[in-house]
Amino acid sequence: MNNFNLGGDKKGQEFSITTLLILVLGIIVLVIVVVGFTYGWNFIFGKIGLLPGQDLQAVAKSCEIAAEQDLKIDYCSQFKAVTLPGSSGKTYINCEYPGLELTKKLGSDCGNDEAKKFCNNIAPEKRADTKIYDKNDLRDCATLTAEVPAD
Repeated sequence: MNNFNLGGDKKGQEFSITTLLILVLGIIVLVIVVVGFTYGWNFIFGKIGLLPGQDLQAVAKSCEIAAEQDLKIDYCSQFKAVTLPGSSGKTYINCEYPGLELTKKLGSDCGNDEAKKFCNNIAPEKRADTKIYDKNDLRDCATLTAEVPAD
């Protein structure tokens, strides 16, 4: 009698499926690594809330580069939305935020109106909900833009 096994020996198929899965996973990991190094890890993980504290590290690095190159607009006028430790929601900071602990700082002072200028560009109905760090003080844009300048 012939002993035919219609199911056959499946070891070869299992190996090819395993190899295929490993290959697919390897390609996915490779793509994540390439995108992470090309666009920054915050591009990948920032959207899902991983890597806490990366916001401040990225801002600190960009501030040090701005200070090295003496880029006053980047250092003073560009406020970045970050999640500060111990707070909920986003807060806008510029390079003067003391929590950045910069090793290099801009030689000149940023002035007193940078946060107010930033807040003036936010829709009035959103100013109360927009937190900003202004000269060693955490405030909302509504109170900052409502202040009358001293003569």
